[in-house]
Amino acid sequence: MLATTTQPPDIAHPEEQTLLQRALHLAGPLASGAYVDDWAAKAQALAALADLGTYAVREDAHWSPAARAPHEGLSVRPTRPGPASSSSDGRLSLNVDFAELEGPALQLVSDATAGLDSAEKIVVSAAAWCLCELACPPELALDTMNLIYEEALHLEAIGRLLGTDHSQVPWIPDDRQPNWDLVRQCETPLDYMIVEHCLYEGRGTVASAAGAFQLEQAGAPAEVVEVFATIARQEANHNVTGFRWLKMLDTGGQQMQYRLAELIRRFLAVEPLPEPDGTPRSQRKHFPLYLLHLYRRTGDFYRVKEEIVSASRAARRTGLPGVPIDRLYTGAQTTSRWAETTARS
Repeated sequence: MLATTTQPPDIAHPEEQTLLQRALHLAGPLASGAYVDDWAAKAQALAALADLGTYAVREDAHWSPAARAPHEGLSVRPTRPGPASSSSDGRLSLNVDFAELEGPALQLVSDATAGLDSAEKIVVSAAAWCLCELACPPELALDTMNLIYEEALHLEAIGRLLGTDHSQVPWIPDDRQPNWDLVRQCETPLDYMIVEHCLYEGRGTVASAAGAFQLEQAGAPAEVVEVFATIARQEANHNVTGFRWLKMLDTGGQQMQYRLAELIRRFLAVEPLPEPDGTPRSQRKHFPLYLLHLYRRTGDFYRVKEEIVSASRAARRTGLPGVPIDRLYTGAQTTSRWAETTARS
């Protein structure tokens, strides 16, 4: 069952609104899953609020344990503008100088990044949906605001390279609708973190770094490779964020195990594992299940984090996650079988 919708507050007097209310007002349109004309400006404003919120909740000694703190506690009132990265003309910026591509370079990058912009759009809307619809702890709300901003950075960079007019293409195309539906079935912030950041971003960790490698091998301009390498580093961080919140909000016990299994089962119903044939695509799609196997077996967040960082670096060098094939496939398939059995028990 979907969570009850949170309506963006009236901000006729924005100076009287709490930081959270202002964030909800900005994120509300993005959470619709449809194109919003000023999506980049909203993402940038959310980043400024997140910077301010991190400062303010620390100053107010309100950095309470995430598992126990309701999101309504994030009620400090903004008193100063917060920083957010932008270029000199006010656009979002990855701090990499590049221009719109043309000719063979445009075709090369367009072919290599087919579908990537729609993936970024889903994550922008999914993070906004989590912020607006689910009862996020204060720290998770701030993380989500930053996720919106960083994914918007990726989307803006890709669109600027390719000359994409986002208003002329579907924000969430038909082939991405199952991903969007999975997000909107989430009932808690932890559900969202598992689906979007442990599972989908687990694939993205390898795919984005491998994309930078492939572009470099194909002779793409150095500044283009750097754009995608920067995106890859941030995608790995987003994957780490998912597992950090899984560790923080994991209550243990049978109910938690059932919920994790059910979310994995739903994910695999939409994104089935391919044959374990050793191809880059197969390794990429097995990788998040391998990470969850490692987490289930050890409960060690830092071990999982090391694996994510190592895989991202390996994929940047070779196009592959660098996990021994037998270990990768055994772990992923063990978790897949466990999820199916546990969710149906």
